[in-house]
Amino acid sequence: MQQPAMTAGQSRELLTRKLDLVLPNLAAKDRDFVLDAYSESWRTYHNADHILKMFRLLDSTPTANFLSSSETLALHCMIIYHDVVYKLYPEEGWNECQSACIAIVHLTEAGLPIEIGRTVGAGIYTTITHTLDALDESPPDSDIMRVPIAYLLDLDLAAGLGRSWEEFSANTELVWQEYQPVATREQFDLGRIAWAKSFLQRPKIFHTEQFAHLEDPVRDNLRRLAATE
Repeated sequence: MQQPAMTAGQSRELLTRKLDLVLPNLAAKDRDFVLDAYSESWRTYHNADHILKMFRLLDSTPTANFLSSSETLALHCMIIYHDVVYKLYPEEGWNECQSACIAIVHLTEAGLPIEIGRTVGAGIYTTITHTLDALDESPPDSDIMRVPIAYLLDLDLAAGLGRSWEEFSANTELVWQEYQPVATREQFDLGRIAWAKSFLQRPKIFHTEQFAHLEDPVRDNLRRLAATE
């Protein structure tokens, strides 16, 4: 069942509670930075609602037997920080790199173990392509935790690609609203179609067993979008 729409103030309040729960030692200035970022008025998709939706999806997914306490903390931090910097049309990867750097600084200042920060930074970086390919370049003795990163990618995709065409289309329109200042509708639609086709070329879209059931409905949504060219 779709959650009723919340006001920006309600979303900020819920995200505040989540931040305080996940990162109780986060500096006040850093907490405000995160809240202000996801409250930017022009963000219609990449906002607090998106972060809260990912947490709701996580709460409904049985991960307890698959994630340790450290992995769970890393995953929660990745969800919170993965879109904390979001600007339109910088060079590819700029938003993700900036978000990862800010996350590492904030988490280090909050006293989290170094392996948490490294995992969070690496995980946010993988959202550039939504693949785990970048982790293959990590040294064999790296303390980066791959499993929570796979969950991050699946949660982010599940939140955006939707279970139904209606949900998928609604999310597309929210992203379009963000791009209106810098692109025409035709430019946006053509880019979205190319994006859909790139995902359809992958052997698998989702990375974890817990989200494998979304593979077929998501592919159906992407095919339907690609066919609009």
